[in-house]
Amino acid sequence: MAGPLIVLAETKEAGKREVWAKRGATVFQSRSRRNARTADRNVGGPPSQSSGTQPAARTHERVPRDWGTTQNNLGNALLELGKLNGGTILLKEAIANYEASRAERSFDRAPFDWAVTTASLGVARALLADRTGDVQMAKAALLQVEAALTTARRGGDHQQVAYCEAQLPTARAIFEVLNRR
Repeated sequence: MAGPLIVLAETKEAGKREVWAKRGATVFQSRSRRNARTADRNVGGPPSQSSGTQPAARTHERVPRDWGTTQNNLGNALLELGKLNGGTILLKEAIANYEASRAERSFDRAPFDWAVTTASLGVARALLADRTGDVQMAKAALLQVEAALTTARRGGDHQQVAYCEAQLPTARAIFEVLNRR
């Protein structure tokens, strides 16, 4: 899985980047289908034990905050692939992962984790709104980036503040362009 992402990050030529973005998307889609089939085989039974060489699965039930972090990280990968892909499917999948992540990384439980996820969710929604012409989504995206920025500032998370400040002009511009239509 990391192969396409690493090559994607290091490739400068646009045509090759698009090919690797599609390969990365294929990897994610095939893993989703494979995981769904695997999950169906063991319905209702206790989790299968590995031979001791692999750690226990980080399921939502076992380690909800780790699962939320994993969903956030998967959303990040899908967002990056979606930026390069030019379509909307990967962005929608990224948004779904960010929303799933926020179920565990809620503002009440983990405000700074919430800010990280919410900022990324806002970025994904802004890009999707731009591609679909959805002004309401663009407004929601702008509000999410602003809320994440406020939370990051309160917590003194300078890296997250910088990320949000860098994303805010784009989210604002997308909203303003769509709002004028």
